[in-house]
Amino acid sequence: ALLAQVCRAPSESDWPVQAAYDAIAALAGAAPEAVAVLREALADPNANGAAGWQWATASFDAGAHGMEVELRERRGDTPAAERATQTYLLRMAQTNKRQQLSRFIESCHDWLQASDVLWGAAGHAITCVRNWKYSVQWHAGWEARTGARPWMLVNAAEALRSLGRDEEAVACSRHALEMPPDNGTRLHRLLLIADAACAGDLAYVDAHLAEVDDRESLDLDYKFLLQLVEAVREVAAKDAPRGAFGRAAKMLAQAQTQYAAHLPHEPNRQRFLNAARRQIASLVGTWWASMWCYGKRRGWF
Repeated sequence: ALLAQVCRAPSESDWPVQAAYDAIAALAGAAPEAVAVLREALADPNANGAAGWQWATASFDAGAHGMEVELRERRGDTPAAERATQTYLLRMAQTNKRQQLSRFIESCHDWLQASDVLWGAAGHAITCVRNWKYSVQWHAGWEARTGARPWMLVNAAEALRSLGRDEEAVACSRHALEMPPDNGTRLHRLLLIADAACAGDLAYVDAHLAEVDDRESLDLDYKFLLQLVEAVREVAAKDAPRGAFGRAAKMLAQAQTQYAAHLPHEPNRQRFLNAARRQIASLVGTWWASMWCYGKRRGWF
């Protein structure tokens, strides 16, 4: 009864539901009953989203038995059911269940596409497992989706870039920057800043780099882009200090080392790295810088 009440209590935090569930589940043999209460909350339009998150989390950790049947039945029709679907999609992506993820999305295609939030959540999950072609297909028509938000369109932009469709990706990011900001806004800005740095448009970089705030919280793939931008800026000034090229080369090497496990799977980041090297070599303007760029591209050193 207590858990059911907490599930219906308005809250912007997941903590109350999580704490109530953990307290009950800690009692011998009580976890299944607690999960059953959470499952009932999926059908309750007055239950908060945290109930769906906790149900999906506990059910997935227990083996996900029957989850898809329940989610298909509910079709994200309540806040709790919508959050449960989001959580299930994310957990499949986090555990790299690529085939299971694709099957679920295809079997629920219409109602996932009908909800902006679930469209975005599914697109995020597809992109997380680096299924670039499917991600581009899933996000088709992004420009006409009035309910899209920057965090959703980051995944469309990343997938388009991974297939070499850079002009469409740039248009997607620019479109996102016209929307009210959310946690995807600075990522779109950083993608465009990286484009500008690699193209030698340092005026754009200097004008917008400060908009990428809270840099320590960036995921590794975006920290990688930021490192490339800073390396280009190191040699960009007309009065660049002696040794700037060496420092820039070292910065790129460090970025590549830190991201080495991911580069083979992310063609757009590899292209950014190659473009940053070319731009640095062009700005330095020496034969050695040109040889460094060429040698790095060929894997000579």
